Amino acid sequence: MPLFMLQSARSRGHRVAVFLVTVLALVLAPVLAPMRQAWAKAATPIPDPQRIEVPGYPDAFYYRPRVRGMRPVIMYLHGRGGNPMEECRKWAKVATQFGWVVCPQGPVDKGGGARAWDNNAIVGGQIADATVKALRAKYKRRVQLHGNVLIGFSEGAFVAIGHHPATELFATLPGCWTTTARRCASTCSPARQTQSSRIPSAWAIC
Repeated sequence: MPLFMLQSARSRGHRVAVFLVTVLALVLAPVLAPMRQAWAKAATPIPDPQRIEVPGYPDAFYYRPRVRGMRPVIMYLHGRGGNPMEECRKWAKVATQFGWVVCPQGPVDKGGGARAWDNNAIVGGQIADATVKALRAKYKRRVQLHGNVLIGFSEGAFVAIGHHPATELFATLPGCWTTTARRCASTCSPARQTQSSRIPSAWAIC
């Protein structure tokens, strides 16, 4: 093939390739734009939680809701040796769209940010209630006072289930959730339910 014909064919091939890439980019742009936004949000680091003083107990960590108006409290009780500050950051990624993410600290300081509840569900329940009241005192009617959500992991699940019958600050259905029902049954007390006119929403996770 003559040289000028070979160069012409290559030029046409290059133009076709550029055209196809352009068309493909235009077609995929609406699809890729939301994905890029989601990736950007996922890559955005979650800031440190705020702290609130809880009279008579350790400070609690919390994140404000991303929506306006009165919102429920989603309270997470850490496990033994858990770091409530860091674990609160994880919950903030998904739960602040619904309400206040609040993470009280167990009464036992194990060092390095780690805390424990000393298997004391009574004190743990008092801390949970006092934390909601402290948040309500600070933010007034932006904080829902009744039927909030109580979540616990490991020792925190023991505290959450022990905080039963639930006070008016929290909903009234403690339960268990784990990879196997047998492990949950051996670790946590049996799930119990009481009658309530509100949607039951308090779960203990073990």
